[in-house]
Amino acid sequence: MIPSIYWQVGDLKTNSKAEAIKWAGGDLKKIHFYFYDDEWKNNDYTQEPKKTFEELCINRCRVLRSSCDWLSLWLSSGYDSNTILKYFILSQQKIDEIIIYARPIDKDTDGITALQTAQDYKKYYYNNVKITFLEISYDHMSSIYENLKENFIFQSGFNLRFTKTGPVWQIKHHENVLRAIDRHQTKRIDVCGFEKPKVYLHGEKWYAFVPDSSVYDYLTNFLTGFYVDVNDFDFYLKQHFMVIKWFETLPDLNEKLVHDVQSHKRYYSAWNLACGRFMVNNSFSTNAAGKFLYSNSIQSPDSQKFIEHFFKEKNKIYNYYLEGLANLKNICKWWSIDEDFDKKGTIISSPKFIRERKKNVK
Repeated sequence: MIPSIYWQVGDLKTNSKAEAIKWAGGDLKKIHFYFYDDEWKNNDYTQEPKKTFEELCINRCRVLRSSCDWLSLWLSSGYDSNTILKYFILSQQKIDEIIIYARPIDKDTDGITALQTAQDYKKYYYNNVKITFLEISYDHMSSIYENLKENFIFQSGFNLRFTKTGPVWQIKHHENVLRAIDRHQTKRIDVCGFEKPKVYLHGEKWYAFVPDSSVYDYLTNFLTGFYVDVNDFDFYLKQHFMVIKWFETLPDLNEKLVHDVQSHKRYYSAWNLACGRFMVNNSFSTNAAGKFLYSNSIQSPDSQKFIEHFFKEKNKIYNYYLEGLANLKNICKWWSIDEDFDKKGTIISSPKFIRERKKNVK
């Protein structure tokens, strides 16, 4: 699960960022992004775990498999989920179900590539695996807005683009997933890879942190993080030491470079490999082409054909969307509806010191 990750304003806690913003009257300084603060408060971030990344991955697979009788992997064509799949194969732990969702703009790339990967797993490793392909259709999107109307803005996580394509939306609103969860409600685990280790360099010191934007699409107790879990601190921390060592080999290392890399602007493939991910071989994911199709704004490229459709055919659906954004705008006077909220509105967890920077590393 992903427990103990939430936004807090005073004594009030919520898994909806918009609700926290409402409580704070639009003042982000009043909001605390809680990321295992108490659960990990006594852990030492300065000592690198002795086990290798591979050992920790294999152990993670075994723990997850032994904790349920039905294990589903949410698979895309990207580095994170494909690495999870490969470690389940290496650890010889079976996966009962692979879930793929076809996001609208990448119908012929991300979703189709992931489907082929799932079919290969079925053919070569486990014939009984169930492959669930979720189509993100106009009807599905319409049903979300018909049900929630302008209150979509206050759902778990935080999503301001028109399309609701993240796993948190599918696991709560896609009828195929809802039926599957009902059948395996008590001993089912849905695994996803939702976050790489994030660090920043300040004053020649390295710190670990988590931007709240990284959890928007996954913030529900129905989803279990593979790389980030409250019960596996060593696995979480190990990845930070790995990526710091890699950063220190770069000849042009400075604070801005670290930010650019983690914003998917430079060294994308090398950064993923430094985080322990296996290489992927598709144009959509290899060099972050897909990352730039999704933003937290009305201008998000993946939303445009859906907006055009509903503006022409079902204008009330688009109006629900605009009303939700207007409600947030009334609270956040500093924000313009047509801009990416996260450029000004990202909140980070309490930073944790890891170690001093080492120079002249080769």
